[in-house]
Amino acid sequence: MCNHNIEHSICLAHNCSYCCNPVKIDSRISLKYAIHNRHFVEMEGLFVPVDHIETVRLKIYKCLLFIPETGLCGDYSHRPEICRNTICPAFFASDLEEQCKIIKEINDEEFLLLNNLG
Repeated sequence: MCNHNIEHSICLAHNCSYCCNPVKIDSRISLKYAIHNRHFVEMEGLFVPVDHIETVRLKIYKCLLFIPETGLCGDYSHRPEICRNTICPAFFASDLEEQCKIIKEINDEEFLLLNNLG
């Protein structure tokens, strides 16, 4: 999973597009992004992290800029505000192995999918 040859981007270095596919936004603030962002298409249901089953509900969106084959943004320089402001805990680790460990833990997080019931 981890590729230590790319130094300019932690996400690229570790082949991680967790935040981008799908985009997960706290359901309490998601309406703001859905209305103001033409790049997001709301998907059915909510993600509920298994470790926070009682407290967290995430709306899920498909990003029209996401390129699944590469895991990259199709218009990185004009990416949405939420993408510019997303902060991964791995950004605060300078050691590559620690970054890899953090990213693995994030990618291993389990979610339940709650379907909208009409």
